[in-house]
Amino acid sequence: MLQLSVSPQASALLLTVRSVRPNGPTREGVAAPVEAAAAVVETVWRVPYWVVLLSLWALFVVPSISLHAVVYEEQTVIGLARGALEDGHWLAPHLYGARFVERPVLMSWIIALLSWPFGAIHVPIARVPTVLSALAGAMLILRLVGRTESTAAGFYAAVCFLTAPVLLPKIVVAEPDLMLAVMLFGAFVLWWEGASAGKVSIGRWSAVGLILAVAGLIKGPQPLAYFFIGVFAFLVLARRWNEVVGLAFAGVIASVPLGVWYLAVYQTGDVGEWISHSRIGSPRALGDQVWNSLDFLVRVALGMLPATVLPPLLVRRDREDSIGRLWLALLLYATCCTAILLFWPGARARYAMPALPALASLTGILFARMRLKHPLPFRISDTLIAVLIGYQLILGWLVTPNFPGLFAQARTVGDRIASVMRADPAPLYPLRDALDLSPLIYVPGPVRAITFAELADVQLPAWAIVTPKQVAELQARRPDLEAEVRLLMPEYQDARLVYVRKRRQ
Repeated sequence: MLQLSVSPQASALLLTVRSVRPNGPTREGVAAPVEAAAAVVETVWRVPYWVVLLSLWALFVVPSISLHAVVYEEQTVIGLARGALEDGHWLAPHLYGARFVERPVLMSWIIALLSWPFGAIHVPIARVPTVLSALAGAMLILRLVGRTESTAAGFYAAVCFLTAPVLLPKIVVAEPDLMLAVMLFGAFVLWWEGASAGKVSIGRWSAVGLILAVAGLIKGPQPLAYFFIGVFAFLVLARRWNEVVGLAFAGVIASVPLGVWYLAVYQTGDVGEWISHSRIGSPRALGDQVWNSLDFLVRVALGMLPATVLPPLLVRRDREDSIGRLWLALLLYATCCTAILLFWPGARARYAMPALPALASLTGILFARMRLKHPLPFRISDTLIAVLIGYQLILGWLVTPNFPGLFAQARTVGDRIASVMRADPAPLYPLRDALDLSPLIYVPGPVRAITFAELADVQLPAWAIVTPKQVAELQARRPDLEAEVRLLMPEYQDARLVYVRKRRQ
């Protein structure tokens, strides 16, 4: 029988194997009643928590990293990486030929660099920054809470992080939100290690600023508010006024690379696009805003389970503050900016992902301090963790491999497009903002997204992805062209892959 032993004070996971063995025969060759009784033998292995955490992460990542086709915003992130690798658009990103400078795109640049030795971008390679970010986030939490409380508490917090519903669907998805959240939390951990010792040196503030500078290049300056607002609120409540100067110094360091990038790519009209991207000056009707705020609140609360189950226990915490007020710093970091997003026009729940590592760390502190005093919330949390782990393992190891049609549609369509185009090599022109571009990730270049009006003026012959109505419109507008439908794609808005060339005389 295998038994798992976990206690808030344990430094490693205890795996106990109990085996039943009969005693040997007596001198007469027949076991006496007492001597024949079964002997219980126990063997105990101490497995370091980081090994268990690494194993859980690997089980979550494999095999989905290669079997799952592109989803969500991966088409944009990987498309921008293709613009850098295939077309040389490194500084000012381009998405299939269209300028894309609403924000810096560090993840796409990293993907392009990782793919450079291979000469093309492969989806599993593109997902490496995300899966490594998930592991790094779990290890950061294990380190922070483990040093403050116990390794068992750090492990519990890290598992809460890895099993959050907002993270599980995206643990192998090449989107910047998870990488950004971990970078910001890394800056928080680095700052706290100095703050908890009583002083944050200028060197530490400089390192924090550099980490924040990298984080800003992932998705722009707006998400940095999680660090700056949360830490500022803590410094004010703790009356550490002298450290506000250091916080401002880190902000100056973080702003330099961002400012340089925005100045380098600036063209007339970009300011309006940047303001629009930040959703500044775009108020909604009161009813719409109330509904959006409620939707945001519910999605964040559910998406960050089980970490959102335990923080209410803070109202029952011990009077003696023996944890260096880390709980307060984590709470402010997680909630201050999230509260602003609650009322921000058009905010999405994924914008609040930087709060997840802090909330998960908070659960670890509560695990160490209150598990024995208030067991019911932890039983609920334990049940949620078990269910979420089971869900992810069943999905990744049973459902995804055995039902590829549910998870590989974009790859299947992309492979079909590439196969048909192989007979007549020519550039591919999908229509911008009209069709899902996910299958294009699997189509070799060159690929250029254009408008329908531009399609009539491209150099021929060429391939195009259009709707049935647009096929007829193109032939009516340019009777000298021949648009031959080569592939039907009912999975994607009934689109057609057509081969466009001059009409034969």
